[in-house]
Amino acid sequence: MKLPHKQKPYPKELSMNDYSTIQRIIQEVISEKEVREITEMCGYKDTGRKLTVYHFFQYLLGAAIMEVSSYRELCCLKNLLGLPEINYSTFSKKAAEIPFEIYAEVCRRVLSRLNRQKRRALNPQFQRILSVVDSTRIIEKDNRFQWAMYREDQSGVKFHVSFQPDTGMPTMVIPTEINTGDSTMLEKHYDREVCLLADRGYLNVAKMCLMDETGQEFAIRIRNDMKLNKCVPFPNLFPEESKEYTDVLCCIGNDHSIPAHCRKHQFRVVSFQDTKGEEVRICTNIQDLSGREIAALYKLRWKIETFFRELKQNFTIKKMFGSSKNAVFSQGLIAFIAYAFLYDCYTSKKVIFSEKTCRYYTFLHFLRSLRYFCPGVRLF
Repeated sequence: MKLPHKQKPYPKELSMNDYSTIQRIIQEVISEKEVREITEMCGYKDTGRKLTVYHFFQYLLGAAIMEVSSYRELCCLKNLLGLPEINYSTFSKKAAEIPFEIYAEVCRRVLSRLNRQKRRALNPQFQRILSVVDSTRIIEKDNRFQWAMYREDQSGVKFHVSFQPDTGMPTMVIPTEINTGDSTMLEKHYDREVCLLADRGYLNVAKMCLMDETGQEFAIRIRNDMKLNKCVPFPNLFPEESKEYTDVLCCIGNDHSIPAHCRKHQFRVVSFQDTKGEEVRICTNIQDLSGREIAALYKLRWKIETFFRELKQNFTIKKMFGSSKNAVFSQGLIAFIAYAFLYDCYTSKKVIFSEKTCRYYTFLHFLRSLRYFCPGVRLF
């Protein structure tokens, strides 16, 4: 059976029992008791009766799963989620009121829980736990976010993400204003048990020196215009190495903004050409891999770009419902939670379909089937 490209429209009258699976999915992410504890820990007094912090979380999680586009449409999910009926204006007020730190802590706990069993899995090729660090931007026109201006007629936010390419799961999400530099957030992703992969935006020579001194493995792309000083060939431990790869030990840059002790620090730099013929330079402190393997290691960074594309295309994050900082950050964080939980269900085979004709082969097929055949989905 060919899966529909668009979501099936909601019936006017929905029975709570018809869509009990969606309710169970949302309830299994995190318990109401734990959210209440986090709320108290953040110092927020939840005075809502119908729309509590936990109910608001459930609504936004359902919005991300079912691709809802506004607070008005969100109100139509009350029967689908088994939640009390709320006016859309109440959503807007509550979204601006609830501190986003509550949902940041919820996101941290949920991701930690989902990655607990997969975290120690080594990449079989490189015998390392890999973590890709990158950020994605959500830009709004007409200066909608006055607190996060980007250009004269644009504003936006940025989500800094740690992502495991071997499991396809995010491990950390940090929301910031769009003008926050990537390199300023690099230390937030430090973990000596993993090898960090990052693009040019995270280039910071002083921090790379610190990572090298503290034993934090990394492979970060550097700009082609950066000067490589005092270059010496990397020890020829890999005689089969192709001439396509240039492998040297050198000092990076001579800018006075770089601390004096960092100007003399030696890094390993592997250079090669990509498919478009552009030179790619990878700065790393990994010593036991060949230049070819370093290039293959860095190419795994592209998987986070695929993750961002799937997140933006299939979950409610590109269109923000509210305009306040709390509303925007909360919605974005909950969208990451929805992706991680459903992707875990997809990869661990926790969800099956009672429809015999329905088969899902990719995560996108799984999402479409979940939304279209939601009465026929059952959890183990």
